[in-house]
Amino acid sequence: MAPTVVLEDDTFPTHSGSHGEDHKMRIITIFWYRLGMRNRLDSTSSMGARVAGLAAITLLATSCSSASDDAVPVSDLPRIVVSHAVLGAVTSEIVGTSAEVVVLVPNGVDPHVFEPSAKDIETLNSADLVVVNGLGLESRLEDIVGDLRARQIPIFEATDHISAHETPKPDEPKDVHADEHAGGHDDHADESAGDHADHLHSEGDPHFWTDPRLMADVVEELGDVIRDLGLDIGDRALMFSERLLTFDQDMLARTETLAVERRVLVTGHESLGYFAERYGFDIIGTIIPGLSTSAEVSAGNLAAVKKAVEESGVDVIFTELGTPSASARVLSDELGVDVVEISTHLIPEDESGSAVAGDAYIAFIEFLVETIVSALEI
Repeated sequence: MAPTVVLEDDTFPTHSGSHGEDHKMRIITIFWYRLGMRNRLDSTSSMGARVAGLAAITLLATSCSSASDDAVPVSDLPRIVVSHAVLGAVTSEIVGTSAEVVVLVPNGVDPHVFEPSAKDIETLNSADLVVVNGLGLESRLEDIVGDLRARQIPIFEATDHISAHETPKPDEPKDVHADEHAGGHDDHADESAGDHADHLHSEGDPHFWTDPRLMADVVEELGDVIRDLGLDIGDRALMFSERLLTFDQDMLARTETLAVERRVLVTGHESLGYFAERYGFDIIGTIIPGLSTSAEVSAGNLAAVKKAVEESGVDVIFTELGTPSASARVLSDELGVDVVEISTHLIPEDESGSAVAGDAYIAFIEFLVETIVSALEI
């Protein structure tokens, strides 16, 4: 029996550079390559065809289920309210059928710009446990979470249980994976934009979930907290953590098929630092100069990105939710490079619109790896 996962999606915030109302028609990726599609992709010669092959394995679906619509909360179960869908998927894998998991930020919506509604606040107030990412990712939930702490509602902040990357200073190059693959850095050409981004994430980089090893650590810690609530989850957390570590080795092997000189990234914003450190990539530039999509795009930063692309010979720019499409088009047109969209927030769903628990996180990461490697290995 699948765990109960409810998605609260009353609010679809519009934001400059985001899809706005397009969030209501969401692209749900079906990861057929896990069942053999990868071999078909490997036999395709051109990048355009390979990316088209990845894009073809998608299904258009309507917005996620709401607690007031199709999904009916299971009132006799403990309620765990989770901020975003990635954490919701792993929480659901841990609890199985022993708790109701409610996800606040609609699947595929940027947590940076999510505004909680009155209903969301009511949902948080009814929680037996609240799970948040932390480090400013859900900046517009922070005051509410502070109030919940004051009322002794248990809060689990995922980034309290990892070694977070520090926020780089505006004039300080960032080596995103010094321990494993020296040489990567970001140039921040516009200090005011950098200052704004640093203010949003002054304590560190919140995007830890792109490294399965870090998620494995969080899973074990979250399992302990859930057990403290009196839930009987057996060894689900430990088993899932071990599965993530094994899966991570598979992803490492996949990225190592890519020549080192091709492991160079230009991205929408600084969301792949942990991914880059784990899998040996250099991030040489970002369209939005900061850790949040709320940061400003500047002419100076775009000029720095353009220079970095020209000097490196990079032929692909990766965009994501919140990347200003106009800026990406300008760079693509002026530099003659391809633009490939990646998913850093979208979790696969089943036919009912509910996240597919633990396998969803694994499929999400595998698709991220496959999209990036396939685009760069041409």
